[in-house]
Amino acid sequence: MVILLDSPLEIANHRASGLEMQMCGFDTMMAPEGKGVIKVELVSSYSYWKKLYADRKMYDEEKQKVAEKVIETLESTYFTGLKSQMEAIDVPTLMTWERYVGGTNGFMSMPNKKFNPVDMLRGKLDSTVPGLSDFYLVRSWATSVGAIFANALSGKKIIRAICAKDGHAFTAG
Repeated sequence: MVILLDSPLEIANHRASGLEMQMCGFDTMMAPEGKGVIKVELVSSYSYWKKLYADRKMYDEEKQKVAEKVIETLESTYFTGLKSQMEAIDVPTLMTWERYVGGTNGFMSMPNKKFNPVDMLRGKLDSTVPGLSDFYLVRSWATSVGAIFANALSGKKIIRAICAKDGHAFTAG
């Protein structure tokens, strides 16, 4: 879902004319029954967050400001009462990617540096690691993206390939 804003929003040192989000209220693997997840994706620069990260207090304060601004914007557009229903908030940044996923400048450090997103969608992404047999990379290590659909698709494609290799029928449930 994309919300186009009447006036651009200055957030995390970037001017946004809309908010792009993924809504996950239907899948109990993402949230318990009766709950939901709203994932809002924002554009920002690595250098902006890297500079803030040098002072963890400033970094944490900016993440809080981002959360407040996004919540305020969502609540004032289409999600009246959202703030009072929220139980948890997380604001990952490009520094989060760097710390937890091992990326560089907020992006993935992939074994296959010749990544092409079109090849990934067509099933042509090589998810193997030279020297390892029956070992496959999936999720962000294989796709180099943070999008849930692309990472789930990478796992589905590997399972389909393993089934074909082993002579089993692939059925998605």
